Amino acid sequence: MSTRMRSADRRRLLAQATRDIILTEGEKAATVRAITGRAGMPLSSFHYVYESREEAVREVWPLLRADDSFFAVPELPEGTTMEDVIIGMVTSWFRGTAAEPLKELGELELFVHSIRTEELRALPAEFQSTYEELVIGALENAMEQLGVTALIPMRSLARMVLIVTDGASKGMLVNADAIQPDELIPPLFSGFNRFFAAVDPA
Repeated sequence: MSTRMRSADRRRLLAQATRDIILTEGEKAATVRAITGRAGMPLSSFHYVYESREEAVREVWPLLRADDSFFAVPELPEGTTMEDVIIGMVTSWFRGTAAEPLKELGELELFVHSIRTEELRALPAEFQSTYEELVIGALENAMEQLGVTALIPMRSLARMVLIVTDGASKGMLVNADAIQPDELIPPLFSGFNRFFAAVDPA
């Protein structure tokens, strides 16, 4: 039986190695030599499956799946408001992200590199869209439980939430101790209940 690695397996391992280097050492560190070294393969293996380094970077994006656990909505107790739900989601996201600052920095570097690279330019927007869909799904779950409806488009609400998380992530990377989620996040979403209204039972 042949022990030769299939091309698809080699490609997968190289993409994972590229992701791991970017998320721990930064985008610039993900050279072809570093990628093959991390994957435990000879340098020639890279060019067997990829035409360029950017092709490998492209395949990192699907591996950066948004963590949907931050946007999970539990069974909501009576008296909960949509403002409470959003504050809880963002606080959960912040605490999870603060635990892995290098990963957040690596993703930020990947965003910047891709935006500046013509063949990768569309990928950050596609990835951001997955976050928007997760937020929309969580909000719709909460709205159904609470019997309310949104007064503005759901995607607009999701983008408001993500603008806050994007800004908080940069602040956290600069000075994590200066951002206390229990103090910072509630005021940012104060008044968000005005974007929702009770569903008319009729």
